[in-house]
Amino acid sequence: MSIASVHSAEQPVPSFLADVLSDNLRSLGLAVHTLQAITDAEPDAQLVLLPSGDLAVRTADGFLDTPSEVAVPSEADAVIVVFGLGAGNTVRAARAQTQGRIVIFEPDPNIARAVLEHGPLDLGDVELVTDLFDLGQIWPSIAQSQVTATVLRTPGYTDRFPDEERALVQKLEELVARVGVNVNTFRTRARVWVEDLLDNLELLVDKPTFLALAGALPGVPAFIVGAGPSLGKNGPLLSEASRKGLVISVNTSAQALASYGVEPQVLACLESVDVSHLIRDLPFMNRVVRAFSLTAHPKTLRTGEGPLLPVYEAMPEISGPMSELTGHVGLPVCGSVTTAAFSLAQRLGCNPIVLVGQDLAYTDGQTYAPGTAYSESKARVSEDGTTLELDWCETLLETHNAGTTPMHEREAVEWVPAWGGEGIVPTGMSFSPVRAWFGDAARVLQREQPALALINATEGGARIDGFGERGLRQVLDELPEHRVTPADLKRMAEQRMRRVGAKELASFLRGKAESAGAVGRAARSARKLADAALEAMRQGKREKIAGLFAELERAEHALRGAVRAAPLVDTFSFAAVDEVLTARGEVQAGDAADEARESLAREAAVARVISRAAKQLRNKFLSVATQLESTAESRPTPQREEP
Repeated sequence: MSIASVHSAEQPVPSFLADVLSDNLRSLGLAVHTLQAITDAEPDAQLVLLPSGDLAVRTADGFLDTPSEVAVPSEADAVIVVFGLGAGNTVRAARAQTQGRIVIFEPDPNIARAVLEHGPLDLGDVELVTDLFDLGQIWPSIAQSQVTATVLRTPGYTDRFPDEERALVQKLEELVARVGVNVNTFRTRARVWVEDLLDNLELLVDKPTFLALAGALPGVPAFIVGAGPSLGKNGPLLSEASRKGLVISVNTSAQALASYGVEPQVLACLESVDVSHLIRDLPFMNRVVRAFSLTAHPKTLRTGEGPLLPVYEAMPEISGPMSELTGHVGLPVCGSVTTAAFSLAQRLGCNPIVLVGQDLAYTDGQTYAPGTAYSESKARVSEDGTTLELDWCETLLETHNAGTTPMHEREAVEWVPAWGGEGIVPTGMSFSPVRAWFGDAARVLQREQPALALINATEGGARIDGFGERGLRQVLDELPEHRVTPADLKRMAEQRMRRVGAKELASFLRGKAESAGAVGRAARSARKLADAALEAMRQGKREKIAGLFAELERAEHALRGAVRAAPLVDTFSFAAVDEVLTARGEVQAGDAADEARESLAREAAVARVISRAAKQLRNKFLSVATQLESTAESRPTPQREEP
């Protein structure tokens, strides 16, 4: 924390309050629940300067973050999780010893606010969360391909927050266990997400996003319809549900609903593969609201004539730029479109939120509900009870194998408590992160919205922590009618929207092109310096090496800053960077000169692929911007209709 005045004894540090707090919150780019928690917090701590000249936090219960030695792992790219923001001493010590990713978990939002409103941050490139749910949301981008994490404990926090520390360690164990799945998804799809986003952005011109409906349906029930095997038990009742609330179907369950004669108000889809052929003939496609992700396949977004109210996920790399453009925070998600549908309902203010067809397990050896396009797929537990053998149907294989990630044929089995609490059901890693995500979301919402009822009315599959279990018939019998139509949703979204015109969108993209250009320049500078340092080492020019290394360190810092300011470039280049690092392997311990040469070669190779990716993305930004500007010149200015 940079504080101008110095005190000779333990004294409060002067506070700049609202202005500095606002600047710090903006610079940190906080996840949704953390931002809300800090904004709503009431500071009950004080930043003080100790007689030693060090900063600390003083609360009613004593001091936090008094100076101490901090040992940081030597790996340059290790993920460091600091338990407790405190006055930032532990974070600064960690940053001085590593260039790896650092995330701070502050268990008390009141302390976080007290610190953040007292001066500009000097903590470097860090993430801050006050909520374990938010930690789970940002973890894939923080951890990337890392499969370990180290916890550094800020002095005083373990004694003050023992339960929160145990919960953090448990959460990290879970996140690390599934990082391989997340990284594989990010590696294979991140570049496609960015490409599809840019191809789909034109659909926002003078049109609302579903996210504009935040708070629009307080107290209206929402029914989130997955495609789990148990959907057939109660799916036909969803016709009644559509009269008593909002039925949100996901793309895989839509065919089953059509076979029951059920017409949902909303159809949600996140798929990066083309599923247009599976939804185009649905009887309600020209009426249902299409809550399709802007990172989904462009052909899918252009299927159907019903109101298109796009969404986007709360991945920092995507949500940051999109929030800047539209003013709306992205949807928290985790590997399944049903999590996005749940987040939509929660964002709307719906209550209760009811899950239907959300088995999260291979109930009775089935993978999907009858009536879906994938219903012929089967799952079988191996004879030794350790493995799930998955026999996917041809429709699913043809659809998903056309994308970047072919379907897996087996995974380790996990037995979990069944819905209703009687017996167990088989599930696997494909479902475990989603089940954990729902449990985390339930815990957060129970704290933040205690009046919100979460009900699992799947009537089969796995139990989900934090959700009450009731049959759908019982739930419906207790609800009055709330008739909500797709036309209602479209009208409300248009009334609430922040209109983005073609010229504004083009200007936004030209700004992103400038950021991509800055990344390219920084990457080229780092590459040239790494190459020059390598050449100096080959020629034995010791007098040049020290100076080149100092310049390279500054160039590395500049490149990190440029990439942080251009998250879409970071996402676009991830797979290429990962491929370079994987191909070169780890730097082997041994001769110091050999280690230095290998590190420089890796750095030059990484900078080269980042430079190439930045150039490609810059050209794409400019191309789309030019197309939009051409469209704007030929399009009459839209007039807003009076409500």
